[in-house]
Amino acid sequence: FSACVSSSITSNKSDSLKGPFKKIFMVPHTDVIVEPFTGPLIDNIKNDFARRNIDLMTEVMIEKEKGSLSLDPASDNENINTEINKFQPQAVLFMSVTKIETYTGVISGRGSNGATFDLRLFESGDPKTPGWRASYVVYGNSGISMAVKKGTRTLLAKLEDDNIILHRQTT
Repeated sequence: FSACVSSSITSNKSDSLKGPFKKIFMVPHTDVIVEPFTGPLIDNIKNDFARRNIDLMTEVMIEKEKGSLSLDPASDNENINTEINKFQPQAVLFMSVTKIETYTGVISGRGSNGATFDLRLFESGDPKTPGWRASYVVYGNSGISMAVKKGTRTLLAKLEDDNIILHRQTT
């Protein structure tokens, strides 16, 4: 018995994108239902970026009300802007949940087995227009750890292919 896990990502990037980037501020905007996936995914990204000597800072925004995908209050946005300005990254990557695949189980209760994310990368010189944008879909009907592993590989490979991060050196 093997779990069905899928992940895909499609992207568009500006011809003027000046990657790869060595200092990135990431803002994952997630929901409490998909946090069991996004938490380990963010940890995997942090670990991978550290191995690549990419300076990464994250400011995770988790919606407290289940199923709520509203924008954060203005005070949260001000806090994020303050942190971004202090960090002075080359790029800022926003990662927002746009769709949640949920299930309801007799034993497990309510949870998520998939999500769609809107990814937008802004270069420090142009905070209004994304230089890169992607739609990232991850689904796993059983085994969150398998979905996280495959989802991480898919995302990192796309970031490499689109010259957001350097290709990882294999030894």
